[in-house]
Amino acid sequence: MSTRRRYPKEEIIKRGEAIFEKSVKHLVKGRDPLDFVVIDIETQDYEVDAEHLSAHDRLRARNPAAQIYARRVGSRFIHHFGGRLRPEHE
Repeated sequence: MSTRRRYPKEEIIKRGEAIFEKSVKHLVKGRDPLDFVVIDIETQDYEVDAEHLSAHDRLRARNPAAQIYARRVGSRFIHHFGGRLRPEHE
């Protein structure tokens, strides 16, 4: 089931990042930086999981009309091309 986006992409990003910085960041401190955070920009409800779809599905189950912003705990980008997000452990 898909929910229609009610905000422009730029507004979702702006509001999602503001909520993350103000209300979520301190709660996910110490989590794996590669974990995904999904935030409903209207309710500020959120989920965190190593699997993007698992976090998304749990949030959507609670609020089917959620306007979702997604990022990683340690980066505002969900995908990274051409390298690693963190150094390899030797």
